[in-house]
Amino acid sequence: MPASAQSSRATRSRASRKLANGLFVAACSACTGLALIFLVAILMSLVVKGIGGVNLAVFTMSTPAPGSPGGLANAIVGSLMLCACAMVIAVVVGVLAGTWLAEYAAESPYGKVVRFTNDVLLSAPSILIGLFIYQLAVRPLHGFSGFAGALALALLAAPVVTRTTEDVLKLQSRQLRESGVALGAPLWTTIRK
Repeated sequence: MPASAQSSRATRSRASRKLANGLFVAACSACTGLALIFLVAILMSLVVKGIGGVNLAVFTMSTPAPGSPGGLANAIVGSLMLCACAMVIAVVVGVLAGTWLAEYAAESPYGKVVRFTNDVLLSAPSILIGLFIYQLAVRPLHGFSGFAGALALALLAAPVVTRTTEDVLKLQSRQLRESGVALGAPLWTTIRK
């Protein structure tokens, strides 16, 4: 095949790829623009219709009976209490588990099982966690409670804290641990510091 024929074929192929790429980029840009238009419309509707309902009473008064004036103070405080309780549980359990996995478990069979279980919990759907806590803490006590909600939220957050703690501790150099122990500090003090 002559060089000029190969050159013209390569030029046509390049031109068709550029055309296909241009069409694809234009289609993606149009879809993005359309999605942004709908997003702005939703946000504008939310602001226009909702701004009239925001006042000091929403944040200072408790939830009233239907048809009575009131606010959301008890719901806001309850959410903050639930989140605080859940994070205390998740951080304590997660940091302890992550430290154990990074410093003591290494590649032991039990460490592998705990790491695998943590990975499974990382991808567990929240509805499944909710059903588990319902069977564990709601049904036996014959009623819903903030503590059951905090347990569910803690069970969702603890695997993330565990994985993060383990990864951060693994980033620390082995020489740093060895130097702490060489200076006479117990291993647990070196890990804690």
